[in-house]
Amino acid sequence: MSQYVDESTVGYYQSNTCKLSLFDIQDVNFFNNSVEFLPDKFSSIKCSGKVNGVDYFEDGIKIYIGTNLLIDFFIQSFFWLFYISYSKKKYKFKREYKTNYIFNNVYNNLLAFLR
Repeated sequence: MSQYVDESTVGYYQSNTCKLSLFDIQDVNFFNNSVEFLPDKFSSIKCSGKVNGVDYFEDGIKIYIGTNLLIDFFIQSFFWLFYISYSKKKYKFKREYKTNYIFNNVYNNLLAFLR
């Protein structure tokens, strides 16, 4: 269960890393202005999206949320594939040469080569 983040609860979050998700903490601390959420880009896959560390500084409390490069790559790939596949296609490409012209050109070059 997540708690309101202040100086007295930093130790609780430091001892319970990779157990609480970002949404659990943000639900309780939505209006807490002393909290800053930062990504921890080098965390493991099991800690992705979860609290990976909490530090207390004079200017506020910094909560590090685990992100993983591989998971971020897959999420971003699915987003772009979804976006590209559902976007409207404004331009239709026309063939510059019809297949009949291409076939005639290949056939004439083959005949010229065989003579």
